[in-house]
Amino acid sequence: MALNKYMHPRNIYKTRKPDFKALSSKYDYFNEKVKVNASGKVILDFKDPAALRALFRALLEDDFGLAVTVPLDRLIPTVPQRVNYILWLEDIIGKENGAKGIDIGTGSSCIYPLLGCRLNQWQFLASEIDDQNMYFANKNVASNKMEDKITIKKVTEDTLLIGLVDENEIYDFSMCNPPFYSDHLEAQGITSARNDDRSESSSISTASEAESIAWGGEVRFVTQMIEESLILKNKIRVYTSLLGKKMSLSLLKDVLQRKKVPKYASTEFCQGKTMRWGIAWTFDETVEFPKSSFKEQKNIKPPLHLEIPRSSAEVVGDYTVPTHSWFLIKQLEELKIHFYTKHNGKFYACFIIQAKENTWSHQRRKRRQQHKHETELKAGDQKKSVESDLKDVEKRSSKLENAGKEIEAESASKGIDSECNPAEKIEDIESEVTDKSLEVEKKVRKRTLSDQDSGLDSKKVKLDSDDQCKEVEGKGKNTEENGNGNLGEKNDLTDETVKQEVESSNKLVRKDVIEQFWKEKQANSEKKPGKKVEKSFYESLEPFNEEEECLLLSKIVLRKEEGIISLSMTYMSGKRESMHQILQFFKNKLCAKQKS
Repeated sequence: MALNKYMHPRNIYKTRKPDFKALSSKYDYFNEKVKVNASGKVILDFKDPAALRALFRALLEDDFGLAVTVPLDRLIPTVPQRVNYILWLEDIIGKENGAKGIDIGTGSSCIYPLLGCRLNQWQFLASEIDDQNMYFANKNVASNKMEDKITIKKVTEDTLLIGLVDENEIYDFSMCNPPFYSDHLEAQGITSARNDDRSESSSISTASEAESIAWGGEVRFVTQMIEESLILKNKIRVYTSLLGKKMSLSLLKDVLQRKKVPKYASTEFCQGKTMRWGIAWTFDETVEFPKSSFKEQKNIKPPLHLEIPRSSAEVVGDYTVPTHSWFLIKQLEELKIHFYTKHNGKFYACFIIQAKENTWSHQRRKRRQQHKHETELKAGDQKKSVESDLKDVEKRSSKLENAGKEIEAESASKGIDSECNPAEKIEDIESEVTDKSLEVEKKVRKRTLSDQDSGLDSKKVKLDSDDQCKEVEGKGKNTEENGNGNLGEKNDLTDETVKQEVESSNKLVRKDVIEQFWKEKQANSEKKPGKKVEKSFYESLEPFNEEEECLLLSKIVLRKEEGIISLSMTYMSGKRESMHQILQFFKNKLCAKQKS
């Protein structure tokens, strides 16, 4: 049965379901224990000890080339779980050939020493208290020709480490699969924390009483190992043990903390529906324990999800994935966030974004500052324009006055009669000044109304403009009195006209966005085959390097299912809180109630 990596680091593995049909065709002893159901599927009765033993033998022989025999009234180990334990030790001490280890309570199969020698050429000192287990363990070591690497030592029931180890030897590790239960009632699940509605185990346990029950259970057993390690210390570099109950893990960690053990760690072995835990401790400061990938995967939070309402079509132009993709790209460009397009289709779009700095916070403050700056620039331009126009009017008024004086002086010197009215000769100049005055007045009023519609603070500009208009009107009246001219009626804008212009400008904002999308879409569809589409400055042509340091690296997915468009963001690296902020930015843009 092939083994596949379960999760990183390398030591944790998950096996696929064994191919019973293939195994039955290879090994007769396994073929005798399987059955074929009505659909032609090969099945095995896990309640039958003989069937379990046949499977155990077949897996070891098929995957590791080990010939093993075990009695039916002793523990028949599960192979994948034992392999996981060996591989976890590999990640702690390395795959060094000749490493020396201790196996406390090796059992009849001698499974851990056999696997350690086969995979890594390790050497083992194994202990056992049961005579029958001793016999079969020695037999299995001999049948696989590993007598020079594995030594099995008979010990008393209360002997764990002290009394087993050789005083002249230094060991790299110790391992143990202790009895899980403290008494028969716990072993039967009567006094355990097992829920009443929990289904019964699908397989039978063949372990003897000494292999499954010990006074105080696994917590007392491992606690004794911890106390003995305080005496042995660096004689064994790493101490480890397997645990069958999760509650035992926290209790034993408390013991390690109280005993002031400098370094300890734990891991999980998840094999099918069975969960086991591993605990390790050391007095060697150079030992580095691998991180528990099961915990890391468990702590990985799901993607942030946003369901986009249909009202968003008023913003982006249409309730489709392509239109929302386009709108998303525009927002990323506005925020100056670099992105890479993995897919952009009709019902699915995927982008990878890389933000190197925070450009999305305090957007309102930034907009206010930008509007203030634009207002100041616009006010300055308006003031300059009005001043220029007024200077022009003043020049023309001065020209008119000078022309009137010259005509009057000429008429007086030549004795022209009243029939030749001087005002008629300056009529053209006066008309020109009047038109210019009206033009200036209209321009000032129109700009003032425009500032009011856009919400800008233009009171100062308006006041200045009104004063200038009054000045123009005063000069116009003087001109009228001097030249007997007529400025005509004022062409003021009414309140109704102003209201209509404001409503029209609000509608144009949304209309411009929609028209921009369809214009760009039409332009892209007219691209000739083979011609490269122009990329945005912020769009990357190659995928981002995940190891590159940045504020946030995240995946954004737009998907339409059952008529609903959703946006999800998946964390990749950087600061996760930044992803929440960006999603809130998109939410404000797409989900806020639109003004009519």
